[in-house]
Amino acid sequence: MKANLVLYVYKCAKCGYNGEMHLPGDGHAGESATCTVCGAVVTLEWDGGVTFQPNRPHFEKRKQPG
Repeated sequence: MKANLVLYVYKCAKCGYNGEMHLPGDGHAGESATCTVCGAVVTLEWDGGVTFQPNRPHFEKRKQPG
């Protein structure tokens, strides 16, 4: 099973690109990465805790009252 992926974003100071990366775990905020457009060093920011959980049902069945 794949690890949960967390969305991280960055704004490149050199070219202005707003990028994003999906990385396992929530401990990458503040880490350096590379802008996918110009190759400059950027700083990752956690984007509000959006987590992707593969192989999870889109809905859960609710118990019927009674």
